[in-house]
Amino acid sequence: MKTPGIRWLDAKAGKEPESVQVSKLLQRVCGDNVWPVTKIQKFMQNSKHIPKVMVLDDQVIGCLLYTMCTDHITVNALAVAPEHQRKGYGTLLANHIKLVLSKCKHRHAVFMILHETDVDMQLFLKKMGFVWTQTLFKNTPNEAYIFKYESTYLDTEDLPLPVKPIEIDQSSYADMEFARKPAQ
Repeated sequence: MKTPGIRWLDAKAGKEPESVQVSKLLQRVCGDNVWPVTKIQKFMQNSKHIPKVMVLDDQVIGCLLYTMCTDHITVNALAVAPEHQRKGYGTLLANHIKLVLSKCKHRHAVFMILHETDVDMQLFLKKMGFVWTQTLFKNTPNEAYIFKYESTYLDTEDLPLPVKPIEIDQSSYADMEFARKPAQ
């Protein structure tokens, strides 16, 4: 992914400055419902988790944090600084995760959970080809939606058939810290 002026940070080490910048970005975009810096550092150090951090003029302007699960990819965070939104940076991040999925033989979809109040991100994901698949915690203050992007990988020999939908044990996510809420 080459874009003039954009640098992609190798944040896998979870170094303090990058973790702090990612945390500040998520705080600005998502409000109080974000992970603390220590949790972001642990996320970045875990081999199953992959951070993709976008830097412009030495400032983190976007990030994509995702987890490679057995048969799917979970997007934990996708954020672009408000002053850089609607310039194509979010599309670059979303296209990156779609490209990663297209190269995976054993992963069939990308999932992202959004708080029901995050309408802008819901519309963005729809524009990027994601579809709503399930509502969590219906009719509660923590209502959230699962959005899914299906793989276009066509080698069905490598896919588990039939492909089962993701199963979420809602009780294990009661604190809802994984669901992206917009900043107030």
